[in-house]
Amino acid sequence: MARDSGPFSAEPLLQLLPLDSRDRGTQRCRLGPAALRALGARLGSAVKISLPDSGSCLCTAWPRRDGADGFVQLDPQCASSASLGLSRLRLVPCPPLRRLAVWPVLRERAGAPGDPSPAAVLEAAQELLRNRPVSRGHVVAAPPGAPGPLAALHVVGGTPSPDAAGLVTARTRIVLSGTPPSEAEPQPEAPLGGLSEAADSLRELLCLPLRYPRALAALGLAVPRGVLLAGPPGVGKTQLVRAVAREAGAALLAVSAPALQGARPGETEENVRRVFQRAQELARRGPSLLFLDEVDALESRVVAQVLTLLDGASGDRQVLVVGATNRPDALDPALRRPGRFDREVVIGTPTLRQRRAILQVLTSKMPVSSLVNLGLLAEMTVGCVGADLTALCREAALHAMLHGDKERRWEEGA
Repeated sequence: MARDSGPFSAEPLLQLLPLDSRDRGTQRCRLGPAALRALGARLGSAVKISLPDSGSCLCTAWPRRDGADGFVQLDPQCASSASLGLSRLRLVPCPPLRRLAVWPVLRERAGAPGDPSPAAVLEAAQELLRNRPVSRGHVVAAPPGAPGPLAALHVVGGTPSPDAAGLVTARTRIVLSGTPPSEAEPQPEAPLGGLSEAADSLRELLCLPLRYPRALAALGLAVPRGVLLAGPPGVGKTQLVRAVAREAGAALLAVSAPALQGARPGETEENVRRVFQRAQELARRGPSLLFLDEVDALESRVVAQVLTLLDGASGDRQVLVVGATNRPDALDPALRRPGRFDREVVIGTPTLRQRRAILQVLTSKMPVSSLVNLGLLAEMTVGCVGADLTALCREAALHAMLHGDKERRWEEGA
């Protein structure tokens, strides 16, 4: 294993490597024989990994397939740096759990008739947690694209108490918690690189009516009930809406307009009505924000239904509607008249300063060489939006990992 070259530490360091495709979703961390001996770990032992700035992760110890020392393979959510000190890994007791209380986070389902039944949620929770080690306060996320109503589960407690860890078995009784855990408060996301000006405009239009509806009503001020975001694809419209909704404490219901299209006559209009009804149901517990993405894709007959619902929601100060489009000229003019999407926030292609800010946010948690000049990269990426710069950073990271893997194999063969 490699060792820290610093003058005050001789701690063994483990280089992080990508997870094998066969291990995805298994919660395994693969270690070399020296690290397993140092930890005193057996096959499947529960290991808690303390991360420098993002809490901790829980995994089960498994040997590396090639038996190489000095490396560790982890889930990408736990890989916050290029290397990890062995002292950050420790074995924790993991007794079988007789009972486990969880708080479910449901997926946003466009056009769905209503929330899934508790029985369906419990069935999905049992499938997601099967044979997994868990601990109090941790969040178990469902794999992307996985079927079912669950997006994630917050572990609230259990018997015996899973403060360190506990194993979910076929005999574990899973129950839904009646109150949300304090650990389930939404975590702050990365700063909105390059979108600060647009965020300020959207906050001004959205936060005031959400936070001070009675004061505005007493003053007789008309506030916008619909806001239109216009900008090229990948510029960050959805990210912007989510950030502002979180800041305002509003429940967010995000729907893509093409996903509302139905196969039979009248099904699309029915889906639109259900979405607006769902937003009004959420507003009974507090402010809600309905986000309609790709609103320009709505057909003319559906636009008429949306206009009717917008006019009907104009009296409800707890419901705000935000539409997003990359083709504002293709919108029906009736959507942009006062009382509907009468306020517009335009997000253009990032400037040089904004591209640099985006790159700084994207690379803030990446081990970047001192030779990398973000200012020069910003100058070379004229016309690129946030999605393009994200893809650039991802490709650079993959190239660096593959290059490092080739060098390691060459050194082992030399």
